[in-house]
Amino acid sequence: GDFNDEPWSVAVERHLRASRDRNLVRSSPATVYNPSWRLLGERLPHRPGVSSRSIAGTHYYRDAGAPTHWYTYDQLIVTPALGHEGAWDLVEDAVWVWWNGEPVPPSGAMAKKFDHLPITATLRPRPPTVQESEHERLP
Repeated sequence: GDFNDEPWSVAVERHLRASRDRNLVRSSPATVYNPSWRLLGERLPHRPGVSSRSIAGTHYYRDAGAPTHWYTYDQLIVTPALGHEGAWDLVEDAVWVWWNGEPVPPSGAMAKKFDHLPITATLRPRPPTVQESEHERLP
């Protein structure tokens, strides 16, 4: 979602109880998982002698005097039922910011229809456990 806050903000971490720590989420039912922490920073690593465009978040805003032009306002927050305990598995290495390599608008893209880059994710059905499979066969 578009939270208009970074993953470490008080609103996301404390009020939503969104953690980057999977083990904490597994042991605390009131906590949700935020895999979006991995979306912070440059998407493509710097390679000497190679000029490449990259993104470093989901929202670009050229603000004079700011330490960065990039913000990760858009995040994927996952409940334990979806991420670790339910019928679906989040494929974490498929969570990424969709970007087609086009130049990023210079000031938040207010002239465009949207000003944030979308996040994509993949969910896969969790295979039934042996116990679940045997239970389904009972008359």
